[in-house]
Amino acid sequence: MFSSHLNAQPVALSGRCCEYLRPTGARNKMTIKMASLAVICLLVVASAVSGETTTPGQDVGPAQSVSELRAMASGYHEAMVKKDKNALLGFFVDASVPVKGVPSDASYTFMVEASKKVAPKQVVPRFMAFSAQVSVDGDVRADAPVEQVTNLRILTDGAIGTVTYDYSVPAGHGTEIWTVILAKKGWKIMSIAYSLNLASL
Repeated sequence: MFSSHLNAQPVALSGRCCEYLRPTGARNKMTIKMASLAVICLLVVASAVSGETTTPGQDVGPAQSVSELRAMASGYHEAMVKKDKNALLGFFVDASVPVKGVPSDASYTFMVEASKKVAPKQVVPRFMAFSAQVSVDGDVRADAPVEQVTNLRILTDGAIGTVTYDYSVPAGHGTEIWTVILAKKGWKIMSIAYSLNLASL
């Protein structure tokens, strides 16, 4: 998720590092990461009941669903490279889907200290919160870097699932988790959570 739309500006950074929007509304009070972990737990239990085994770094779920989700992830990142706004928004349930980023403790401390130098009274949020629309608007900017993706893995029961991968950009790296659902028109993203580790630390 790359965006320069700021609600607070703790430090002059680019890409993910600048996505510091304050959470708005009751919906944003529950972290997406917690929701993602809950989905993962449910899927692990379901796979155990069905006789599937889970191995770190490997996909889990029906072969067709896994293939579809891998194709979805490939299409999403291809659209990021092309900066195709409409294509990117089409991967989400709708444009209001929540996206949240959480910097590591070290990265957050750095941001807070940097913010004190330019805006002493500015409160730096512990996590970044915005919508798919804002995220995509940032992704398609001409100066937005394209993330390098590794270690893609899928966990699904054929109806819901998670798509997880490690990413890196010049400003830092982390892990991103999508929670996805099978809709009438195929798989759609219903939330995104990612971690952030600044490259300078």
